[in-house]
Amino acid sequence: REFWGGWDKENISRGQLSAFMRLGLPTGLSSVVDWASGAVAGSFSGLLGSDVAAGQNVLNGLFALTYSTVSGFSTATQIRLARYLGEGKPEDAKRILRIGSSTLIGGGIIICIFVTYFHSKIWQIWTKDESVVAKCDSALYAFMAGVMMAYIRFTLTIVMSSLGPREAFINLVANNIAS
Repeated sequence: REFWGGWDKENISRGQLSAFMRLGLPTGLSSVVDWASGAVAGSFSGLLGSDVAAGQNVLNGLFALTYSTVSGFSTATQIRLARYLGEGKPEDAKRILRIGSSTLIGGGIIICIFVTYFHSKIWQIWTKDESVVAKCDSALYAFMAGVMMAYIRFTLTIVMSSLGPREAFINLVANNIAS
């Protein structure tokens, strides 16, 4: 409420819309690149056999669930970080970055520990096929490494997007190269 002045024509002006699009477009396209690259990889996994494609689908489903558990924290960190930077409060921004980074990385570690101990039960949510379970088990460490790298990248992405449109565009380019 402290920062909300209500709706008026200035909120929907060309300048406001342009400022929003300079930040929102690269951020949104980064998300498209992330999920599209996963979809393309999943499409090609079918060429390696139905067991590989099924295993890829199970791991993608698990990743989507784990991402859902931390995405709210990354969004909250980004919003607070941008707010404090915009208000000229770098120490508060650093504090929020430490809290957000710790939450994301800690969440990744908790998920990896959970998956390590309960992977056989987790796979059974999606399948009871032993060959698919074996494929998922064989990719367990790579999956956990991917989760941790993704959470680190989420942390870097929220920082870049919080800094401004130029940095959001740099993030988009880097994301395209990485994907």
